[in-house]
Amino acid sequence: MKKVPEICASTGAACQSGKAGISNILLAMGVAPSVAKGAVRFSLGYPTTEKEIDEAVNLITERLKSV
Repeated sequence: MKKVPEICASTGAACQSGKAGISNILLAMGVAPSVAKGAVRFSLGYPTTEKEIDEAVNLITERLKSV
């Protein structure tokens, strides 16, 4: 996510902030560890608009194309 500094994201659950490792939430949901270790969490707030979400998706998509 370093390629998209305009967006805040995390690789862990919000309740595991600051801890390294695979999300216990995803494991409890039955997500395979090999998949869970690549998960990224995006947080939305009440004022987040659909336009902002679309812009974030477009930014991420464009930046990932350059990887």
